[in-house]
Amino acid sequence: MQKKSIKKYSFSMRNKIWFLLPSVAGVAVFVLIPFLDMVKRSFQTAVKGQFCGFDNYLTVFTNGAFLTALKNTAQFVGAGLPLLLLLSLLLSLALNRCQREQQLKSMFLFPMAVPTAALVLIWKLFFNKNGCLLSAKDSQGPINRMFPGNAKPRISNRNLLCFNLGEAMKQAAS
Repeated sequence: MQKKSIKKYSFSMRNKIWFLLPSVAGVAVFVLIPFLDMVKRSFQTAVKGQFCGFDNYLTVFTNGAFLTALKNTAQFVGAGLPLLLLLSLLLSLALNRCQREQQLKSMFLFPMAVPTAALVLIWKLFFNKNGCLLSAKDSQGPINRMFPGNAKPRISNRNLLCFNLGEAMKQAAS
């Protein structure tokens, strides 16, 4: 039997650079250059492009809507992520100890199998202003009775956090 010699490839530094060059160029063109352009434009006026210093930043950080969004984001990250990690870990541990692991995982993953378009249609059917729960014609609809005087109930940060945690639990179960 004839032995085949295995040729070992040794990459020189020049070959490594040529190998990495397309990735570095892609990052520079699609990430670095737009980011630097955004930083430059943040110190200019919107229309004429004249230098305005930190005026744009002062405008943003004194805007009530921005400060509310910043506060909501901080609350969501501060409360949502630790809760998400803890609940995901507990759910995963519970599922691994369960004897019907596959059936429970299937139950958690079933909502992910429903196409998004179908969920949107169902959501509109129930919660559109002319839908069956928020019917503008029927002031005695179920939602209007629960929230008197409100045609559209507000969704609180707590409800959004719970919804996001529920969606993430489906991911943790898989």
